[in-house]
Amino acid sequence: MESALRTEIPNFINVKYNRSLSDARAVSAFLMRCLCDFTYKDICKTLGNITASQAANLCNKGYELIKSITKYQNIYPEILDFINPKAS
Repeated sequence: MESALRTEIPNFINVKYNRSLSDARAVSAFLMRCLCDFTYKDICKTLGNITASQAANLCNKGYELIKSITKYQNIYPEILDFINPKAS
């Protein structure tokens, strides 16, 4: 099973019309909203050149991706392990 955190996310995630980045942008927007307590306005600033409505749509798409695609389903535990690794 492929890990979501190991998926290479390009540093040009703020490119607006690149369909290949759509899933990464959606999951990122959802995680910013949930884990970082970003507002839609903050997400717009971070991703660049999108409206609050588009940010809301990205968050909804990110939720659906995390809920339905195996690659993204363990993203929360992976993020927590990445932030606070367990002592061996």
